[in-house]
Amino acid sequence: MIGDMAMNIANGLNEVIDARKAAGAEAIADVARSARVAAEDLGGSPWAAHFVRRAADNVERAAKEIENRSVGELLGGVADFARRKPKMFFGFGLMAGVVVSRALRANREA
Repeated sequence: MIGDMAMNIANGLNEVIDARKAAGAEAIADVARSARVAAEDLGGSPWAAHFVRRAADNVERAAKEIENRSVGELLGGVADFARRKPKMFFGFGLMAGVVVSRALRANREA
């Protein structure tokens, strides 16, 4: 009885996490699509357009990785990256904090 209830809760939690993961992957893929559109607008600057396209490719690859991996695999990859390159991990964390902070501030002002 209690085991079944715990299993149902765990399954429900996994479904919520998978849905959030899929939504996050789609949001990241949207960033890649937006970058490709921006690259087209940089037609007068081919080197900049090339740089933006390459960035879009990397972002799109990240979105596919998120979509195709389990949450455990993703967390393990993040932990491994943090162990291998702690300074870079810390820098990305700071950048992500700034981006989230600005997004939240923009939503409050809107």
